[in-house]
Amino acid sequence: MKQINPSKTTVVRLCTYLVLALSPIISQTAMANVAAEVQQTVPSHYNLSLSESSFTKNGKKIPQININGGFPGPNLVFREGQTVSITVSNGLKRPASIHWHGLVIPPKMDGAPGFNGFMTVKSGANFTYSFTPRQTGTYWYHSHNGLLEQEGLYGSIVILPKTIDSGTNPTPDRSYDRDHVVLISDRLPSSAEKGFTEVVGRTMAMDDAHAMFGDLADVKGLQFLINGEESQQPHSYIYSEGETLRLRLINASANSIFDLWLQDLPMTIVAVDGQETKSLTVDELRFQPGQTFDVLIKPSGGKVFPLIAESIDRSAAAVALVAPMAGASFTLPAPRSHTLLNEGDISANFAKSNQGAMEGMEDMEGMEGMHHSTSPDIVQQAKELNGKGWGFADTPEGKVALDETQIESLAPASDLRLPTRTITVNLTGNMAKYSWGMGEFNMKKGIRLAYNERVRINFVNDTLMAHPMHLHGLYMLQDSGYSPTAKVTQLNPYLPLRHTVAVPPGKTVSVIVTGSEVGDWAFHCHLLFHMESGMMSRLTVAPAS
Repeated sequence: MKQINPSKTTVVRLCTYLVLALSPIISQTAMANVAAEVQQTVPSHYNLSLSESSFTKNGKKIPQININGGFPGPNLVFREGQTVSITVSNGLKRPASIHWHGLVIPPKMDGAPGFNGFMTVKSGANFTYSFTPRQTGTYWYHSHNGLLEQEGLYGSIVILPKTIDSGTNPTPDRSYDRDHVVLISDRLPSSAEKGFTEVVGRTMAMDDAHAMFGDLADVKGLQFLINGEESQQPHSYIYSEGETLRLRLINASANSIFDLWLQDLPMTIVAVDGQETKSLTVDELRFQPGQTFDVLIKPSGGKVFPLIAESIDRSAAAVALVAPMAGASFTLPAPRSHTLLNEGDISANFAKSNQGAMEGMEDMEGMEGMHHSTSPDIVQQAKELNGKGWGFADTPEGKVALDETQIESLAPASDLRLPTRTITVNLTGNMAKYSWGMGEFNMKKGIRLAYNERVRINFVNDTLMAHPMHLHGLYMLQDSGYSPTAKVTQLNPYLPLRHTVAVPPGKTVSVIVTGSEVGDWAFHCHLLFHMESGMMSRLTVAPAS
């Protein structure tokens, strides 16, 4: 397979002594010239040792997984075209695995148990992953076994370019002086297993009306971290006057969608899901689990700029600082208002298939005034909730929120073939039973492609929740302008390549997939509890023969 839109203009200023740092600070002035960075040494082997740990919160000990004695796992730096091996030593009392999120690698190295002959790394055992990166950019790794990801089995990845010549030096609008990894995550005030049981039990009991209807999040009580640090003692990203910083934003949370912004400081997006994109300046973005965004910022004036990732239900936020010095004082703005879904977020399919789900709820706390009958008018109920809808983030007047339909690849695609068939994947769910699915494409059936076949997949969200859909082993061209009623004669050559695509409530999102990698690839919602409750399938690419 050809490289995935190789990040030709990416210049990652990493110093060798920071290879294993969680949040590398990279100085452009430390390099005599661009060519020097290509010659620097990058490890070809890593050891990752998993161990049981805990942290104390409100007097309670809560399980945590450490990697090499720390949390979260170390930042791994790879080189495009250089074979790397990673030996995982499982010191946990349960099986584990690691999936290399967004990397196109041999099927048996992908790390999803039950796919491509890979099972798990058993307790007390070792397993060595080995592959040769064919791409550059920002990625991450995490467990793909049970709920271990929620308890801390994750870390970041930066892949350096193989070569840089005079034709691929960064243009002035994409150069930078320091480079930081910003790893955002969530954790529960209990073990992951207990938290999952509580979510399912709460919903089954229907004692939380918003979890049943209208709220944007269904897992409550989460704490949010940046690089493993709490908001009370936020991580600081240091700048000097006149510098440009590159922030590698990674949503490594298991169950949380964020609205992310830097107070009083715009961000210029230069890469999405590891793939370089045309520069796009925004003030904030909605950030789904599994996604990555690389942004450039230009702080100045000796000011402190809080970086805020606020959960979409506004229950709490992850906070870091862009500041001229560590330990700087700061003031956070007031939390933004919380919205609920509105009638525009409800698909016809949901209204048809879930009319009975609301019956018998007239007396439930929080549902007063909502009309239920044997055939309730769900759209009318949404109106009575008076929500402002999925797209509302309470963005301040004059500020620009990211519109994902505006994201375009930096380089034009070489393959502009039209899809030969269309596959409709209905994203389904029943909040009363906390059961999620992918319509007819269950784990047994899945989706099958011939080698190099090009198909269109339309995700039709028949639920009241957003679903960040992640495909292993392959990338999806996100075709935001697609309309089933319009005749498509040619593709936009700048459609962005995505490994994780957000599908809002009640909406349809269209992607194009090419069967370029033979294998049996996991295909699922990246909200961990949704995946564990059934929203997972497989996409199989048959050999060329």
